[in-house]
Amino acid sequence: MPKQNLRTKSRVNKINLKTKLKKKIKYYIKNLKISGFRNHDKIELDLTNNHVILYGKNGVGKTNILEAISFLNPGRGLRRAKSKDIFFKSLENDRIINSFWGINADINTPKGIFNVGSGSDYNKSSRLTKINSILSNQTELSQIFKVSWITPQMLLLFHTSMNEKRRFLDRLVNYCNPLHITYIYKYEKFSRERSRIINQFKKDDLWLESLENSIIDFAFLITKNRNLFISELNEMFSKNLDNKPLPESFPNLEIYLKGEIENLLATEEEDHIKNKLLNTLFQNRKNNVTYFPGPHNSSIEILNKVTQKEISFCSTGEQKLMLISLVLNHSKLLDILYDVPPILLLDDIVEHLDEFNKNVLFGETANYKSQCWFTSTNIKFFENYPKNCNRIKLEPLTNNFKINEEYMYA
Repeated sequence: MPKQNLRTKSRVNKINLKTKLKKKIKYYIKNLKISGFRNHDKIELDLTNNHVILYGKNGVGKTNILEAISFLNPGRGLRRAKSKDIFFKSLENDRIINSFWGINADINTPKGIFNVGSGSDYNKSSRLTKINSILSNQTELSQIFKVSWITPQMLLLFHTSMNEKRRFLDRLVNYCNPLHITYIYKYEKFSRERSRIINQFKKDDLWLESLENSIIDFAFLITKNRNLFISELNEMFSKNLDNKPLPESFPNLEIYLKGEIENLLATEEEDHIKNKLLNTLFQNRKNNVTYFPGPHNSSIEILNKVTQKEISFCSTGEQKLMLISLVLNHSKLLDILYDVPPILLLDDIVEHLDEFNKNVLFGETANYKSQCWFTSTNIKFFENYPKNCNRIKLEPLTNNFKINEEYMYA
């Protein structure tokens, strides 16, 4: 049972949002150009080094701008969309008008200003990435700056399959180790290949043995990365217990990763485990069984450290506070470990917070070391924000700019 003295004894009704405001933001977007993206044909934003509030009625494309920014980092963006679903379409007949989409931004960092961009042509299967107008690999983007986000859809994560929860955890781990997703991709590829061969009438035992060695090696790497990340994040939450009133507003959490391979790595030597797993894989394939213990079967639990309630059993309001707490502390961890606090995209985050929790969030983000992007239907929600912001009303925003090859693709 949790100790009672971990709770805050009395609730604070007012928070002094003006105290200890950090003056300098380390990472921010100075200029953003978007073309042919979702409902935005052409748009350009010139920004100061303050946080950004995009406001306007539903359907004007606030989230689409955040999604565009998320494509300036590796991956499929905050909606996990396929490139072909993003192209600007006619409202009348849903026909694609532009055969390309592109995002280009000047990013201010402690190492200087970088021009980064990403885009895709309808006739090409993958998107291109450029850094200072030079074609680059997506993973190189995360070496310049990082982007993290909270969206309303992420709350569904806690009611979906364990596979989706692992995917969410692995995205957080990948911020710390950019090779982590590559390990997972190879692990899944080799596992599928193993299953395919096992189901064939004639098996290639030498190739299967090679695959199984690789599968176990990647299983160890994935599990170790996850365990290290969870250990560091749990330590971060432990240090927050003295930071009142945060434990009551955005709860301190405790994350557990459970599974057969986790139990083995916690109790036995790695060489012994590998031999044991190789024997399991060998015996299973002899019996035409594709199953084996690995990180694809691990389960994740996220607990409120004070109440010991698992997030799946919490109310929607509690889940939102826990999700905010998780992402904010993950961002702080990246700042502490690597001095790279990610630019935060906070989509529709304040509407359903009470005044107290909203003020706590304002205090946290106002002191945050990188640019935060908020979306809202009503600018009045931000009347008490303690810092100057780039306040942008989206409805009348139709900045035309010349589209050339640079912006078509990146």
